[in-house]
Amino acid sequence: MITMSVRARLNIAGIVGQQKVGVSDLHVLGDLFKKVSVPDEDRETVMRDIGNGQAILDLEAMKAMPDAEIALEKAEVRKLKEILKGWTQYGPADLDWLDPVMKQLEEPAAVTQ
Repeated sequence: MITMSVRARLNIAGIVGQQKVGVSDLHVLGDLFKKVSVPDEDRETVMRDIGNGQAILDLEAMKAMPDAEIALEKAEVRKLKEILKGWTQYGPADLDWLDPVMKQLEEPAAVTQ
């Protein structure tokens, strides 16, 4: 079980959603994506439409959202660590959501028994 902020979940769902895998990992990836994805009603709370099909994050609304407890299976923890370690599109602003997630993924408690 790991705790993720809305910001972490939005970013991770975006990263996981861009992955291309073979059949053997497809179900793991799909299950992982479902678990970390932010529900539509929460997404609507933190996203502000700015027109032309574009939206921005409402940082205050995002900070007000509670963190989520995400139960991950062993294969999902393995795949998420592999994906996050291999992603090369991070910037310095990602450290505040990425570091807590990576630390938790290294702990044995990250895996749901």
